[in-house]
Amino acid sequence: MYAGPSNRDLATIQSHMLDGVNTSVFFLAQAVAPVSRSELRWEFANTAAAVTLFPAALAAIALFSFRRRTHDLTLIYFSLFCIL
Repeated sequence: MYAGPSNRDLATIQSHMLDGVNTSVFFLAQAVAPVSRSELRWEFANTAAAVTLFPAALAAIALFSFRRRTHDLTLIYFSLFCIL
């Protein structure tokens, strides 16, 4: 009767896949250029503006959809501008 591998055999199996993952992460971390505080502030300002404008665009689309049908497309144009 075959009972399968013993625990001793499983403990000796070594995985070399993790070694490759660690070296690739190491090389990718070195490829990224250091970012200054000024650049991080600009990135934060851009992200904050995007987070603010996207709900404004969704609200403009909702207002355009739920109002009476007029031929004024200002809200749709504003929402498309904000989404871009």
